[in-house]
Amino acid sequence: MVRYRTSQADPVFSAPSEPEEPGFTLSSVIGTAAVDDDVTINGVVTALCSQGYILTDASGAIFVYCGSKFEENGFSGLAIGDQIVLNGTVAAYNTGLQIANGATFDKAGSQAVSYPAATTFDAASMADIIARTDNALAIYGTMTGTVSVTTDSKGRTNTNIIIDGSAKAQGSPYGMLSADKSKYADGAKVTVTGYLINVAGGRYCNMVATSVAESTASAAATVSSRAATETMPSQAEYAVYTFNGTRWNAATDVVMPSHADYQAMGQRYDNLSDEAPATLLPKFLRAKYPYASEGDVRYVAYFYYASSATTVRCDEYTFNGTDWTPAATVTTQTAQFVRTGGKWIYDPNVTINLPAGKGQEMSTLYYQTCVDWVKAQIDDKTGATYVTSYGNNEYYSGTSAYQGNVDLRAASARAQYAAGYADMTDEQIVATMKQRFESVVMPAALSILHPDAEPIAGVDVIYTINFSAYNGSATTPYVITYKVTGRGQFEFIECTWNSDK
Repeated sequence: MVRYRTSQADPVFSAPSEPEEPGFTLSSVIGTAAVDDDVTINGVVTALCSQGYILTDASGAIFVYCGSKFEENGFSGLAIGDQIVLNGTVAAYNTGLQIANGATFDKAGSQAVSYPAATTFDAASMADIIARTDNALAIYGTMTGTVSVTTDSKGRTNTNIIIDGSAKAQGSPYGMLSADKSKYADGAKVTVTGYLINVAGGRYCNMVATSVAESTASAAATVSSRAATETMPSQAEYAVYTFNGTRWNAATDVVMPSHADYQAMGQRYDNLSDEAPATLLPKFLRAKYPYASEGDVRYVAYFYYASSATTVRCDEYTFNGTDWTPAATVTTQTAQFVRTGGKWIYDPNVTINLPAGKGQEMSTLYYQTCVDWVKAQIDDKTGATYVTSYGNNEYYSGTSAYQGNVDLRAASARAQYAAGYADMTDEQIVATMKQRFESVVMPAALSILHPDAEPIAGVDVIYTINFSAYNGSATTPYVITYKVTGRGQFEFIECTWNSDK
């Protein structure tokens, strides 16, 4: 499966792409964020302004408010493309969702940033936006209009963008950067591309800009000549190839919906959910293959969203002369191979990603298994317990199915089960929980979740787990590895948190 992007102009693809830093996985938290949620987001910085920044993960984009001195303070050391793990609280301001001031973050790396196809903010679409009553996420788009610079009775300067044909809606550059101020001259025609984050005063659509350009014929030529350094609207396309032993060829019996196909099917994102595949994919195939013959078979590979995670599915359909009908039974099997010494050999090594944050399906599964094991095997039968009353986190090793991480706060562990940590310092408590997680609790959970894992002669079978731990002030990503020593038996090898010592 190949993913690529297309553009009507010569682009430099810079929405987040695959991370350059190993071990960093975008969360899918933003898309389901609600006011007052405490969230942990693995995301990428995709825009900056003088009062905060846009953070984007796999499910959407949100404005992170940092106060009026954000630019003066050097953007807290952030730059576009930075991968960060953010802990903060969701708030609402002027019908826009945002992360409230005071959020903390840790940098995990950096990557190239490319932007999704831009929504055109014209008079009609902006009227719809200012009429909304719900709190919405940031929307990436572009607006063209005439700059209006006015001064109120208190001497304050206001800069807005008058949109042709709009009797009410106006654009407004939010948190205008110092370097961009000269571009917003009164009367100038400009095109602003960026994120619409909220609506002030019932009419001013605030934009965090990613680019500002003059909207004149001469400026258009200038933009064209700078195409190699400008971000251009683009959209995702997908294709499937098969290897015939000599070369890769486009698969003739497998098709993947493109971004335009998902849009045509009425999907906001490039995926399907719930029962949509059963109702939409036959229609998609009818449009794709209008001249199909009875008995033709096609496989549709597509993205499916459920439980805050997106996976790839593949369904088989047969044309009966009138309709495309799904196969009665489809079994999907996946195996991993690696090329060694000129030969492809079976590679049983497994990598498990446990992203931090609430509602992460994989993290919840593994950590809840840890918590349940501690409750069944470790807790004092007299009633003292390492497991909290909610039953979704424990302080024997710190696993939290609620937060999707390993909680290494010594004070919280002592508060939960004081007798279990009597006469220990905070440092000793943390070291004890780490050792229990490494050598006791996670191996037990792996045995439960992977009972069929077994050694293979001549090959070390390694399970690698990417996870995060919280120490009370920061959430830090780590990597831990295990070797399969027997059927469903796992031996601890190493964990990167030990390099912190």
